[in-house]
Amino acid sequence: MSAPSSTALPISGRGSDESAVDFDGAEGLLRAWRSGIRPDPDLTVSQWADRHRKLASRASAEPGQYRTARTPYMREIMDRLSPGDPTQRIVFMKAAQVGAPLALDTAVPTPFGWTTMGEIALGDLLYDERGRICRVTGLSPVLEDRPCYEVSFDDGERIVADGEHRWPVWDFTNDRPVARTLTTAEMAGRAVIGARAKRRRYAIDCCDPVDMPDQDLILHPYVLGLWLGDGSSIMNHISVHEEDAEVVEHLRTCGVEAEFRLPHWRKGRLANVVIDPTFRMRREDGASLSHCFRSRFVMRLRQLDVLDNKHVPLPYMRASRRQRLELVRGLMDSDGTITPDGKRCEFSNADRGLIDAMVELLRGLGYKPAVYHGRARRKLFGRDSRAAASAEYWRVSWTAYAEEPMFRLSRKRARMRSVENGRPWKSRRRRIVAIRPVPSVPVRCIEVDSPSHLFLCGRGWIPTHNTEAGNNWIGFAIHQAPGPMLAVQPTVELAKRNSRQRIDPLIDESPELRERVKPARSRDAGNTMLSKEFAGGILIMTGANSAVGLRSTPARYIFLDEVDAYPASADEEGDPVTLAEARSLTFAHRRKVL
Repeated sequence: MSAPSSTALPISGRGSDESAVDFDGAEGLLRAWRSGIRPDPDLTVSQWADRHRKLASRASAEPGQYRTARTPYMREIMDRLSPGDPTQRIVFMKAAQVGAPLALDTAVPTPFGWTTMGEIALGDLLYDERGRICRVTGLSPVLEDRPCYEVSFDDGERIVADGEHRWPVWDFTNDRPVARTLTTAEMAGRAVIGARAKRRRYAIDCCDPVDMPDQDLILHPYVLGLWLGDGSSIMNHISVHEEDAEVVEHLRTCGVEAEFRLPHWRKGRLANVVIDPTFRMRREDGASLSHCFRSRFVMRLRQLDVLDNKHVPLPYMRASRRQRLELVRGLMDSDGTITPDGKRCEFSNADRGLIDAMVELLRGLGYKPAVYHGRARRKLFGRDSRAAASAEYWRVSWTAYAEEPMFRLSRKRARMRSVENGRPWKSRRRRIVAIRPVPSVPVRCIEVDSPSHLFLCGRGWIPTHNTEAGNNWIGFAIHQAPGPMLAVQPTVELAKRNSRQRIDPLIDESPELRERVKPARSRDAGNTMLSKEFAGGILIMTGANSAVGLRSTPARYIFLDEVDAYPASADEEGDPVTLAEARSLTFAHRRKVL
């Protein structure tokens, strides 16, 4: 049906008196009438985006003309939103990582060890940011020739990510940090601020402690940790400080027998602890310490394949939170210390394998350890200045509090300070120190079934996270098929943020949209933070937590974003999705809901 060429309204009845349209506002009424009878365009949303959508540098890693070919899996979804398509309701389920890929060699922790983004398969089990197990429910094809960046953190961790990868960060631009979700490209070049570029702008929360069911371990994790730290690699002897006789009681509570000794051959203030002694060891009165010919402890060490091969077996690395914490306490009671002010716990060892295991244990418990390297050097000892070479070693340092002690030994545990006297928000966040462009590498996305759609990646167990199809639809509606539209985010605050970060750049960078939506600074523009007026329609943005916003106006187009984060009820008036969809009933078969 085409619009009439005459400017007069068709009037039936006694005749057509031209004075019937001679009143204020007649031209506007005529334009609205013509718009109402104009058929919807044949252009699809994806075609419109390829012709008219411009991406701003502040909202995309690749500013310039939008290209659907870069995300071909989104074409059908967008085209279903076109008015010429009979589909009225489109449900698009995805993880936050869709459109936010990681390099194929990115390490990913699993309940069974480690894998990489390139090796992950459907059904694999991973962890979410709350430390709970989640399942992989979707995989993208391998994507190539995309802009990539290396993101470096203050604990030494590095991850190569796509420019469009989204990160849940804290922005420290102002005195009070603000939670934001930004792409790698948006943060690139802005990681440091201040006159001397010494302040780090972005930080990411450490994951919550990863928890799993208790493992059936043949040796108590505290006992294993104590032996791994300062035990003889081939027998059941452990070196301890002479003031730490209480360690025997700790060992006995863990189900093993132990004997504390001060042998004549000891050096300095070292003492000796023997676990599960054999009959050959005798007390001062000559009585045997045991009737066993073999030490049960040594037999268990042999079963774990750690005799003369010190390492943390995988079942202990993937044990429950309580068991892993006991393993850390054993390692810390042997080779660990704490600074006099109680601010930093430290673990030192010359075995890099044990250092790496300790770092992984701490990260899985939600801490942020840093590793420092000490080189081998020569030292002079004794009155005769005997020269000796010290071995190369590594030191792990982190902040912990008395509410979750890192030790069992009382003299070490007494130094730990309460969380009330510390700054846990600092010690449980990783600062981004640099974001550098790197040559493009193959990347891919995965989808997981966690409530937040986040999963842990990298050796640092870092939580990592596209509504561009919806934004293209908004631009298409404003330009080609105007009508009232309602866009709903989980909260009003998120709706304001989306307006600033996504909708404003969408309008500013597309000339066709700038002509139809007046700038907010103009008087009576109808352009506010949560409302954008244009010829033939209006875009209203609100939050799923606002019942007033959801019942504000009838809408032909409904855009429901991040539905999994909606509250169960909007101001106790009912399901937000049901309330929003009710606004489109007026438009019957012409409505569209995404």
